[in-house]
Amino acid sequence: MCPRTLLPGIKDEEMSYDNFKKICEKLPNLKSVALLGRGEALLHHEIDQILAYLNHRRCAIEVTTNGTLLNQQYIHSKKLATITQLNISLDSTDPDIFFNIRGIPLEKITNSFDSLRSLFPKTWIRLQSLIFPETISQLGTFIKYAIENRFNEVNFLLPIQFNAEEHTMTIFENKSIISEIHQLKRYALNNGVIIRATIAENHPRMCFSPWNTLRVALNGDIYPCCYIYNSPGSYWSEHYAGEEVVVDQNKYKMGNLLSQDLSDFWNEKPYRSLRKVVRSTATNKILSEEELQSVRVSGRSCGRFGYCKGCLFRNN
Repeated sequence: MCPRTLLPGIKDEEMSYDNFKKICEKLPNLKSVALLGRGEALLHHEIDQILAYLNHRRCAIEVTTNGTLLNQQYIHSKKLATITQLNISLDSTDPDIFFNIRGIPLEKITNSFDSLRSLFPKTWIRLQSLIFPETISQLGTFIKYAIENRFNEVNFLLPIQFNAEEHTMTIFENKSIISEIHQLKRYALNNGVIIRATIAENHPRMCFSPWNTLRVALNGDIYPCCYIYNSPGSYWSEHYAGEEVVVDQNKYKMGNLLSQDLSDFWNEKPYRSLRKVVRSTATNKILSEEELQSVRVSGRSCGRFGYCKGCLFRNN
């Protein structure tokens, strides 16, 4: 899940509205903004001003939330009216399993779903669900729940490990899930719900981030995508199927939009090199566990952008 609780030195900080606006004004062709990070976006003290500014800029707005603030009072305040896409983290529709995973009652999130859908019929609502060993037998129930509550999309994801002591099931430990998701996709689509799950596709995701996306940290630092982030230290590590990959975050710092203009780095050597790496490592198949680990372990020592050669995004 989110590495927030596993990275020492993380502070409760926010990007100020003034800095947010300053960064956006350096992007005259800005089309969409995703508000997410190592925290709950709807808790930002200046979220109203941020949403209003983006609405004035006619930007599509995507917000990722754990859903705990989506109570009747918040929904009826109309603060969500300008949001184009709302991603709600919901790992299970079983109250006991959800409580074991998240530590809060399921109804704290779900009680307002009916009002949410009724008041904002044009908002695209996606349920984002991590597949755990406890939830793998409930995928069908989850889809039925999404259909009954008139959600638009379900995104099934595999957890990423940031702690060596944890063991999260990989898709390769239960191959039957792939055929089940294929069946569920057809059923869901017939009922107006889209299922996204790269693990059940015949091809990996395409990465376009080096060409159309900026991941902006609180201090204005730019990283290529949301899989690369700034931690309090100089590096961070990611565990997958028993292997650790250590990532030097300084190799992925592309620039800073508070002290630079986009033209200072967008088409300069680092970004050109990154795009070359992504193009050269594109593949038309989902890698097996062994293939993926081989690429990840060998890639970590291969130049500045070695992590991108075995990025989990393409196989998750």
